[in-house]
Amino acid sequence: MYKDYYPPVMGGVERTIHLMAQGTRDEFDVRVLVNSGTLRTFTEGLDGVRVTRVSEWGRLASAPVSPAFIGALRREAADADILHFHHPNPTGDVACLLTRPTAPIVMTYHSDVVRQRAAMVVYGPIQERMMRACRVIMPTSPDYVESSEWLQRHRDRCRVLPLGIDVGRFQSTPAVEQRAAEIRSAHPGPLIAFVGRLRYYKGLHFLIEAMKAVEATLLAVGGGSDLP
Repeated sequence: MYKDYYPPVMGGVERTIHLMAQGTRDEFDVRVLVNSGTLRTFTEGLDGVRVTRVSEWGRLASAPVSPAFIGALRREAADADILHFHHPNPTGDVACLLTRPTAPIVMTYHSDVVRQRAAMVVYGPIQERMMRACRVIMPTSPDYVESSEWLQRHRDRCRVLPLGIDVGRFQSTPAVEQRAAEIRSAHPGPLIAFVGRLRYYKGLHFLIEAMKAVEATLLAVGGGSDLP
């Protein structure tokens, strides 16, 4: 459960959910429940996985306003063996707490809520109840367990699950080698690459500032609304 899915949304969490679904679909009946970004609810088969996209009225602090998500989650949870939520996702948390499913709940913890601190006055108690409801909480790195106050509160149920990648996409080909040679020719010397969506919480502005003291060239690749 999350707010968006890849495709069409090109985000890191969305891509991670897609890879998880692809990697487990042959062994399990995997279903994805997300919001559609429209007033329409529909279900489709996507790369062998059933994806239900639930209607929403709009977004508040990036969270879908979606009363229909409650009923959709109740239907999916009726015969589910495990419910896997991806955090942060206020819409999914509220729906889960209202439906009170009996299946075990696990959560992949991608990020603290950082910028929307005012919203935490309302969302904070909801997040706390949701984390208490989880059988297992899966941060994406051990450092995150140490640095997040939220994860510290629930450390006994934290099990680190690093993000995965599709290694097949990184196989060397003649075209890849040619492009790599062109980049090295254009930027001689050591290279540091930042690849990903440009979001404030990734700290790219710190990397750019640090490059003043580094004998290397930084290549930043990605789109997004938070250009440094």
